Amino acid sequence: MSPPPTERAGPVSKAATLALPVAWAALLLLLPLVVMVVTSTGSRPPSGGVQHDGSLQAWSWIASRGELVSRTAWRSARIAGVATLLCVLLATPTAWWIARAPLRRRALLLLLVVVPSWTSFLLRTYAWKILLRTEGPVNELLGLLGAGPVSFLNTEGAVVVGLVYGYLPFAVLPIYVAVERLDRDLLHAARDLGAGPVRTFVSVAFPLTLAGTVAGAMLVFVPSLAAFVTPALLGGDDTYMVGQLTQDQFMKARDWPLGSALGAALAAAALLALLPVALAKRVARA
Repeated sequence: MSPPPTERAGPVSKAATLALPVAWAALLLLLPLVVMVVTSTGSRPPSGGVQHDGSLQAWSWIASRGELVSRTAWRSARIAGVATLLCVLLATPTAWWIARAPLRRRALLLLLVVVPSWTSFLLRTYAWKILLRTEGPVNELLGLLGAGPVSFLNTEGAVVVGLVYGYLPFAVLPIYVAVERLDRDLLHAARDLGAGPVRTFVSVAFPLTLAGTVAGAMLVFVPSLAAFVTPALLGGDDTYMVGQLTQDQFMKARDWPLGSALGAALAAAALLALLPVALAKRVARA
């Protein structure tokens, strides 16, 4: 006996529904990656750009200057890691507070979280440069308190502040979704069994919202690792990051193969950084 027409059409309709987003993802994600990898295998002609000769000149440059690249990559990972940790520490209580607010106020609170993102990222970073400069409002306030001027700019701390401000909403939203879906009866049951607020959060709430926390952390870490605007405006020579190194190859040196090779290496590092998200989901489902 053949299955009903609706059952036969199920897989076909599902495939048709997914065809457009899959094609869109392949066009906007996979195709640029393929172009970048192919470009990285060429060499830079005297006039700049790329010559597709398969010389792997860019990868040879990276291998010959492994110390410079590794030092820059480690600095980038350190700054991005600190910014990610601070974002998670700030986003977690914020997400819990919004999720526990009255339902009619949650939309407004979420709107307040994302409203700064509607402004140009470049303008917001310039605003922090004005705030943190020696003659800026922050140092003027410190002067009134007798603390004297402090050199905030051209330091890793200034870069971290800019990254945290720029990417904090990316951490708040996934954590909020995880907390909002959390079964509150489990928290009440833990409290009824004698667990205090800290024990309830550590043993029940945090494991059940771990996937959202890890997703938020990765949404902050990956763009922070490849950042070039924030360290260029708020940092200095001691905060030179791999995103700046990549951008300089395209815009200043016009060495497209080397810029593509660095970009491909960054993409590979980002994919490796996403592995904890999959592991966290497995832990959450177990």
